[in-house]
Amino acid sequence: MIFSTATFQSGAVQFARAHGIALVLVADGRTSYMSRSYDESPPPFDVPDFVEWIISSDDDGNMRFRRSSGQGPGIWREMFSERP
Repeated sequence: MIFSTATFQSGAVQFARAHGIALVLVADGRTSYMSRSYDESPPPFDVPDFVEWIISSDDDGNMRFRRSSGQGPGIWREMFSERP
Protein backbone atom coordinates (compact mmCIF):
# COMPACT_ATOMS: atom_id res chain seq x y z
CA MET A 1 0.00 0.00 0.00
CA ILE A 2 1.40 3.38 -1.03
CA PHE A 3 0.12 6.68 0.36
CA SER A 4 0.72 10.00 -1.36
CA THR A 5 -0.39 13.62 -1.17
CA ALA A 6 0.26 14.05 -4.91
CA THR A 7 -1.60 12.34 -7.74
CA PHE A 8 -0.23 9.14 -9.22
CA GLN A 9 0.84 8.98 -12.86
CA SER A 10 -1.05 6.56 -15.08
CA GLY A 11 1.98 4.27 -15.42
CA ALA A 12 2.23 3.98 -11.65
CA VAL A 13 -1.46 3.10 -11.44
CA GLN A 14 -1.08 0.41 -14.12
CA PHE A 15 2.00 -1.03 -12.39
CA ALA A 16 0.22 -1.06 -9.02
CA ARG A 17 -2.79 -2.82 -10.50
CA ALA A 18 -0.62 -5.48 -12.16
CA HIS A 19 1.28 -6.14 -8.91
CA GLY A 20 -1.56 -5.91 -6.37
CA ILE A 21 -0.36 -2.66 -4.79
CA ALA A 22 -3.00 -0.38 -3.28
CA LEU A 23 -2.63 3.35 -4.01
CA VAL A 24 -4.18 5.88 -1.62
CA LEU A 25 -4.24 9.61 -2.25
CA VAL A 26 -4.57 11.73 0.91
CA ALA A 27 -6.22 15.02 -0.04
CA ASP A 28 -7.89 18.11 1.34
CA GLY A 29 -11.41 17.26 2.49
CA ARG A 30 -12.87 19.84 0.13
CA THR A 31 -12.05 17.48 -2.77
CA SER A 32 -14.99 15.35 -1.62
CA TYR A 33 -17.46 18.18 -2.24
CA MET A 34 -18.72 19.49 -5.58
CA SER A 35 -21.09 22.31 -6.38
CA ARG A 36 -22.73 23.42 -9.60
CA SER A 37 -23.12 27.03 -8.61
CA TYR A 38 -22.15 30.09 -10.60
CA ASP A 39 -20.04 31.52 -7.82
CA GLU A 40 -17.84 29.70 -5.35
CA SER A 41 -20.15 28.42 -2.69
CA PRO A 42 -18.59 27.32 0.59
CA PRO A 43 -18.54 23.59 1.31
CA PRO A 44 -20.95 22.24 3.94
CA PHE A 45 -19.85 22.49 7.56
CA ASP A 46 -19.26 18.73 7.88
CA VAL A 47 -16.52 18.38 5.25
CA PRO A 48 -13.55 16.58 6.87
CA ASP A 49 -10.09 18.16 6.97
CA PHE A 50 -8.64 15.25 4.97
CA VAL A 51 -10.03 12.42 2.86
CA GLU A 52 -8.46 9.37 1.33
CA TRP A 53 -9.05 8.46 -2.29
CA ILE A 54 -8.33 4.94 -3.52
CA ILE A 55 -6.73 5.18 -6.94
CA SER A 56 -7.18 2.35 -9.44
CA SER A 57 -7.75 1.81 -13.14
CA ASP A 58 -10.35 -0.05 -15.15
CA ASP A 59 -9.67 -2.64 -17.84
CA ASP A 60 -9.30 0.15 -20.44
CA GLY A 61 -6.63 1.93 -18.38
CA ASN A 62 -8.88 4.79 -17.23
CA MET A 63 -8.07 6.03 -13.75
CA ARG A 64 -10.73 5.62 -11.05
CA PHE A 65 -10.98 7.62 -7.82
CA ARG A 66 -13.10 6.27 -4.94
CA ARG A 67 -13.38 7.54 -1.40
CA SER A 68 -12.60 4.91 1.17
CA SER A 69 -14.36 6.70 4.05
CA GLY A 70 -17.67 5.15 4.95
CA GLN A 71 -17.23 2.24 2.53
CA GLY A 72 -16.55 -0.37 5.19
CA PRO A 73 -14.01 -3.20 4.89
CA GLY A 74 -15.44 -4.42 1.58
CA ILE A 75 -13.61 -1.78 -0.43
CA TRP A 76 -10.26 -2.93 0.99
CA ARG A 77 -11.09 -6.60 0.38
CA GLU A 78 -11.89 -5.76 -3.22
CA MET A 79 -8.53 -4.04 -3.64
CA PHE A 80 -6.57 -7.01 -2.36
CA SER A 81 -8.58 -9.79 -3.99
CA GLU A 82 -6.99 -12.03 -6.56
CA ARG A 83 -7.29 -10.79 -10.13
CA PRO A 84 -7.73 -13.27 -12.98
